Amino acid sequence: LETSGSAVVGDTITTTPAPAPSVPTAGDATPSVAQMVREAMTAGVTDRDTVLARVRAYRPETTRQTVARAMQRQSSKLPATDQGQYL
Repeated sequence: LETSGSAVVGDTITTTPAPAPSVPTAGDATPSVAQMVREAMTAGVTDRDTVLARVRAYRPETTRQTVARAMQRQSSKLPATDQGQYL
């Protein structure tokens, strides 16, 4: 469902891309998808499309499903909030 286009000829859809991270130098290792998702989520980014855009800056072949699974794994590792802890 990742189609984009205009409903009427002449209409344009404007989106604001997320700021791209700095490009790593040749000596830097490309971080894993899980590491990038972890860093984004600990920074407070929870929007899947935003995280996907950040990951694709380094790994363009990454799919939405891969990012979604990584986000689910990361959210299960986060400490529980004070909302309804069982004693």
